[in-house]
Amino acid sequence: MNRINIFLTILGAIILSACATYQPQYLTPKSEGVSIPPEQDIDQTFYLIGNTGNSEEASSAMNSLGRYIQENNSEDSYVLFLGNSFAPHGMQPKKKDITKKAEASMQFQLDALEDYKGNILVVPGNNEWEGGVDGLELQEQFLKSRFNDNHIMQPHNGCPLEGVDISDDIYLLIFDSQWFLEDWDTYPEMNRKCEIKTRDKLFSEIESELKKNATKTIIFAMYHPLYTYGKHGGKYPLIHDDFFSTFIKQIKIQGAVSKADRYNERYNEMMDRIRVLTKDLDRLIFVSGLDKSLQYIENGSVKQIVSGSGSGATAAVLGQYGQFVYGGEGFARLDIGKDRSATLSFYKGDNNGGNELLYQKEILPRDGGYDFSTLHENFPPTVKASIYDDENVEKTGFYKTLWGKHYRKVYGTEVTAPTVLIDTLYGGLHVVRAGGGHQTRSLRLEDDKGRTYNMRGMKKSAVQFLQNVIVKDKMVEEDFKNTLTEDLILDFYTAAHPYGAFAIPTLAKAAGILSTNPKLFYVPKQKALGKFNEEYGDDLYMIVERPDKRFEGPTFNYPDNVESTDDLMEKLQRSEKYTLNEDAYIRARIF
Repeated sequence: MNRINIFLTILGAIILSACATYQPQYLTPKSEGVSIPPEQDIDQTFYLIGNTGNSEEASSAMNSLGRYIQENNSEDSYVLFLGNSFAPHGMQPKKKDITKKAEASMQFQLDALEDYKGNILVVPGNNEWEGGVDGLELQEQFLKSRFNDNHIMQPHNGCPLEGVDISDDIYLLIFDSQWFLEDWDTYPEMNRKCEIKTRDKLFSEIESELKKNATKTIIFAMYHPLYTYGKHGGKYPLIHDDFFSTFIKQIKIQGAVSKADRYNERYNEMMDRIRVLTKDLDRLIFVSGLDKSLQYIENGSVKQIVSGSGSGATAAVLGQYGQFVYGGEGFARLDIGKDRSATLSFYKGDNNGGNELLYQKEILPRDGGYDFSTLHENFPPTVKASIYDDENVEKTGFYKTLWGKHYRKVYGTEVTAPTVLIDTLYGGLHVVRAGGGHQTRSLRLEDDKGRTYNMRGMKKSAVQFLQNVIVKDKMVEEDFKNTLTEDLILDFYTAAHPYGAFAIPTLAKAAGILSTNPKLFYVPKQKALGKFNEEYGDDLYMIVERPDKRFEGPTFNYPDNVESTDDLMEKLQRSEKYTLNEDAYIRARIF
């Protein structure tokens, strides 16, 4: 009886993970009325194709892409190879026969793009890593020799992250996800040429790059997708290859044994962190390879394109969030319009180099901007405001005995602050982007000379602290809003004096230490804040300079340059020609 139950359980698991096919599947019928924008309305076009490596000849999909590009050739375009371009096992310094096959594989693909006017970038996949860091450098050299010494493989030097400014409104962030999954103990030279040397540092850099470019359309390219409904996502046809392997695959699916499987422990950790870091970006598109299929997946703000069927195909299923899947060879085209709309097109390749449009959708709408009709410009010269309202600072005697007196009264006391329109302050400022920080809500401002300032809210965010410091791999902000936990953290902030920063310049001057000069303002919602009016304004803010050589004069002692702490440490370690004023350093640290 037990054997029958075990058999039925396995059979049920097989059926549940089945339904994957090689045919096109649509969540809704093919949409009509969607088309590629006219050429004059397109800012940039991206052609997306992965797993193109084929050591015998260029694949059907690659030939189809090459012919399609010949008919639609443009300098304002990129071909992104999304991993596994060097087949079958990458270039390996100690295995010349494998290296020659990998060279031939990549050359077939480059030949298919002969006379292409645009730009080519190659993202590493697991094939490229089979030769380790040395193998990656061989592949880089191969590509550089064919492209006038340009860095075609990105990121390079076996490092994990590279950003490319495509235009004023488009940013391409390339992440070598295989770097994260590799066993670093296998490669003694791992990260030798990289500024990022730990996985935690990687996430900090991703967070920083995303915040710097949050107002742009961001293309986030990586070999491994956030979501996939192909075989690496545990989706197979009812009978896979043969009867025996069908049962073996169930063990692999449930256990996520391979590090290329979506729910492998390390893979899942990587994607959980990336999902949290990108949760507030509504103009970000993930593009990936991995599974040999074409997929478009939407889950909230997540837009995931999988275009990995550059050579060969595996079955796929729509899954929970799928909009379209196709288990056949093909490629994707992504057009970013000058109005910031984004249109996705999937094409099926054929053996004769032709193509067939399978799916098309506008995945990002045009940027409508912020409605300024509700805003006015008649503001009083000063405004009385407090950081916290009464209910946040009124505590019982027992509560104060338990948690301390703190500066609650100061947080709840109204102060008079000058009202400011930021486009008139310091000669006129404009918003560059949202700022960083794990507690403070801030904006980066800039004047016409390129000098930058931070506009920091006097009221810190409790849920932002919980998300960025305590729970980094799950989205919890909404869960903790208006809860006891949020109230306790907001109260915890009252242990520090909210206006202490404004006393620093006087003390620093007496101690002979350079400092910024923060000023308190009431910043109303206004046109100069643009779309940031949704989350900023009508509150107390501190506006302060960011140290930079552009601040000429005595403020920062007439600097030739201003270095970050990381850059300072890197230079000190790199060469003895750099020295540190130890007395000034210790005085500043002690202060």
